[in-house]
Amino acid sequence: MSIVLITDNSIKGEVLANLIVRADLELKLVVVEDTSMKEQASRSFGGSLLGVFAPPIKWLSSRVKFSRSEREALRYEQESIVKANRLVDDYINSLGVTGRPAGVEYLETPSLNEATVVTAVKNAQPEICVVLGVSNIKQRITDIPKIGTINAHTSILPEYRGAGSEFWQCYNEDYRNVGITYHFVDTGLEDSGKILYQWKQDVDENPEPNLLRANNSIAKLKNYVAVIESVLGGTVQLKDLGQGTTPTYKYRDITEDKRIKLYTRIVSKNGKG
Repeated sequence: MSIVLITDNSIKGEVLANLIVRADLELKLVVVEDTSMKEQASRSFGGSLLGVFAPPIKWLSSRVKFSRSEREALRYEQESIVKANRLVDDYINSLGVTGRPAGVEYLETPSLNEATVVTAVKNAQPEICVVLGVSNIKQRITDIPKIGTINAHTSILPEYRGAGSEFWQCYNEDYRNVGITYHFVDTGLEDSGKILYQWKQDVDENPEPNLLRANNSIAKLKNYVAVIESVLGGTVQLKDLGQGTTPTYKYRDITEDKRIKLYTRIVSKNGKG
């Protein structure tokens, strides 16, 4: 039963490809959306944590408009990004997989919805397509596989659809839905479709979003192959998504003021202010 992986050009996409092959599953094609091929207004969180919730440290150091407490909050945010990246890197290094798996066809593209991608995916004749770190895949792609297209979203759906879920969960102090939802990709609403499996993250007191994101990134890789196997084997028990109560967020909604407000609160609770 053949699989097509649709991912970004991050190391996590390479790791998942290797894990699929290591499980003796037939990975027929990997489609890589290479963000360096075009300018993007907003980038998915599939790559480095640095630069998504926050601008680079050098840029911050040049800003003089912040108060002392605001600078401390933004410094803490930057430190948390470094720690979160290290956590993910350490896990990936522990797997002992590097580079692209041998014998697997790769297609790099600036856009997942180009005609060349549609043709390549059709030619692979997949039972399932597996998505990691990308979004906005059109129906002409998701409808190709015989069984369906699978995505992993970093929240317990139907709550916190969209981007930056961990930020908003921390901002709202709403930790009930921190985790991952593996689901079929459906048309219409973002992050919709029948639920395949959900993993809830244990949350410590006064969490911060980059650490939650790192834990979710690791859990995605740990659980994805088992979810794929359950779908291919027909053992998965589908669950309706239902209606959520929270908005569908965009990365542009994470403003500088909101970041400062969140991290000022986190620093204050930690007694570091």
